[in-house]
Amino acid sequence: MKVKMKIFLIFLLAMAVFVLPQQTYAHGIEKAPIADYYNSTMIGPGEFVAKDGMSEAQIQAFLLQKVAGGYCDTNRANSYGPPPSPPWICLFQYTENGKLASRIIYETAQEFGINPMVILVTLQKENSLVTDNWPWPDQYRTAMGYGCPDSTPGVCEASYYGFTNQVRLGTKLLRVGYDRACGNYSSYPGWSTTKYIGNTTIDGKSTYIGNCPTASLYNYTPHRPDSAWLPAGDGSHYYGNYNFITQFNEWFPGVMSLSQIAVYRFYNTNGTHFYTASETEKNNVIARYPGTYKYEGVAYTLNYDSGRNTTPLYRFYVPSNNTHFYSASIAEVNSINARWGYKYKFEGVAYNVSTDPSNSIPVFRFYNTNGTHFYTASVAEMNNINARWGYTYKYEGIAYYIPN
Repeated sequence: MKVKMKIFLIFLLAMAVFVLPQQTYAHGIEKAPIADYYNSTMIGPGEFVAKDGMSEAQIQAFLLQKVAGGYCDTNRANSYGPPPSPPWICLFQYTENGKLASRIIYETAQEFGINPMVILVTLQKENSLVTDNWPWPDQYRTAMGYGCPDSTPGVCEASYYGFTNQVRLGTKLLRVGYDRACGNYSSYPGWSTTKYIGNTTIDGKSTYIGNCPTASLYNYTPHRPDSAWLPAGDGSHYYGNYNFITQFNEWFPGVMSLSQIAVYRFYNTNGTHFYTASETEKNNVIARYPGTYKYEGVAYTLNYDSGRNTTPLYRFYVPSNNTHFYSASIAEVNSINARWGYKYKFEGVAYNVSTDPSNSIPVFRFYNTNGTHFYTASVAEMNNINARWGYTYKYEGIAYYIPN
């Protein structure tokens, strides 16, 4: 494969039920470290499933810009030996069944509800297709690395060949991994995945999988980001998820950022509140549900640089009253899943918080007699509710802490 010779050595990894995409790795080469929290939370749920994250026109403009500013080296001589031979077709020019690659990516994102940014970064990490200005045909045949098992390095399953086929199958696998981790087993019957969620072992290391999109990325590429600079259990360095994170942050700065994260608060017209740490989800709620959710601003800011945000805050959705419930107690979460799973739909980890009160801001929790909960990090608001609305809101204490 051309990518092996031009950029890096690619080996291929097998999947438990479906064949996993190809996985990039090498021995003895260490990458620059990135934040440890990426091992547990690579990307937020809102960012991962933001199918409208880019329009078709934006995708096309992005592809054009990433290939040397739109220069495709169409007739470059193949210096790596025969075959293949020019002319080469770059991704921004590529068509299949009368559709540009940008249209294929956009339609697939819409079909499976995955952010086009995620698809673009996956195309890059698997085959360097986004930036290559003289890509070979086999890069298109195995574009998302789907169906290329480790048992046959350099050989991919022919039935999965084709750019459209690869984009759809790879994106579908990302969606199935997300759904299964979030407890949705009814979507896409016949598709099952390795369920990476909660505590598990990856690369011989105990790993906490903090949310559903991170579980999906581990299902797609089962290696920790830190295996790019710390040897995995087999002594190798693996770069797949490391490349995904670093490439995503380079191309879409701020979208995935997990260092200083604002938690946004909305007032629901049913009298409850909704909280999200996802910029994409916040913008989507403002754009699509202005009659239901009133944006109230930033509730508090998460400081992931503190190193003390190690406790997952779990989120549930209650369809019967269109509300959300949050808990940092794994015992409470397990109890709800066991006793009230038919009512509370588990959505995974919203973000990480702390149970350490030192140099931290407490978040207070109230139980509303209508069966919902309210959370606030404001002492003044907490005191006002106790004084004026104590008959409706029952104070339950400190739910968790936000480190300064």
